[in-house]
Amino acid sequence: MKNFLKIFLFCISVTICLFLIKVTHMLLTSRAVVVKLLPASDKEEKDIFELFSDSYKTDLLVSGEFKDIQSATRSAKEGTDLRKKNPSEHRVYVIQDMKTNNKVGYLWWFPRSCLPNQVDSYKKFAHLGFVYILEKYRRSGFMKAAILLTEKESRDLGYVAMSLSVFQFNNPAKALYESLGYKVNDKKCNERKCEMIKELVDDDYRVVGAATY
Repeated sequence: MKNFLKIFLFCISVTICLFLIKVTHMLLTSRAVVVKLLPASDKEEKDIFELFSDSYKTDLLVSGEFKDIQSATRSAKEGTDLRKKNPSEHRVYVIQDMKTNNKVGYLWWFPRSCLPNQVDSYKKFAHLGFVYILEKYRRSGFMKAAILLTEKESRDLGYVAMSLSVFQFNNPAKALYESLGYKVNDKKCNERKCEMIKELVDDDYRVVGAATY
């Protein structure tokens, strides 16, 4: 009888411990992610655009957009050159976790009008050129929080929509953008790359799709 009681009490203790571990894990992983966008220093900005160039060049080759590295390199350079044409209109940020103050990634956005061959209907659009989360901080909600904060900033500055481009092979990114309310622009979509757009205000300039972050 005593042995049975000991076994019973031991099982109860293990069950309680497992329950507490599970609850603690849920609390830690479900904490609200809050980020801050810090203007990048000159050195950070240089590093960010080098990272953008390397990342974009790789994506162009993986997607099949270009077959040779020289063409992909030229196209990536055209992207970084956008910053040089209208530097005051581009916003380049370091993404900071507000809880730990750790640098978790980078973000770059600018007026859609900075892109070549834009029609008048896009003049009040903002464009998310690059968002990158450092590997050890991925899948923790930082990208979502950073994009939402960027949408708020661009909305406050008078932009009515946010656009971005995503490669078709990048299914996790597409799923994230769709969850945030971005929709495919069929006019600028092919088998390799697709543009997605999210309205930030409606026709009466009321906020659309506001979310907490």
